[in-house]
Amino acid sequence: MPEEAMQLMANLQADLAEGIPYVFLPAWRWHRIWQMRRAGRWKEGQDLINNFVRNYHKLREEAGVAECTLHDLRRSSITNWAKVLPIYVVQKLTSHSDIKTTQKYYLAVQEEDLEMARRVQSKTWRVT
Repeated sequence: MPEEAMQLMANLQADLAEGIPYVFLPAWRWHRIWQMRRAGRWKEGQDLINNFVRNYHKLREEAGVAECTLHDLRRSSITNWAKVLPIYVVQKLTSHSDIKTTQKYYLAVQEEDLEMARRVQSKTWRVT
């Protein structure tokens, strides 16, 4: 995870009430889970379901943004980085352990890239 994201998460964690271990799980939900556990109604391995995704979709709709997932936002961001940053920088920002993953999914050659390469090559041939 990028250092900046880790700092944001740490800041969010610091703002939580004492004993709440999850950044995106509201305190009321954490307390409800513990009530269910104490009452024996919580199944071990049961997901810590929260409304993060539902809230995201509500905000997205209110903002007039087309339907997309949180992962779509990640992919868009990484794709934009890959257009202007060296691939090894993009790899570090994404925390991909293998640069081949970054290259496979985010280093697609765009038509405008090819056109720029043609212009550069054309200028190079004229100079020599």
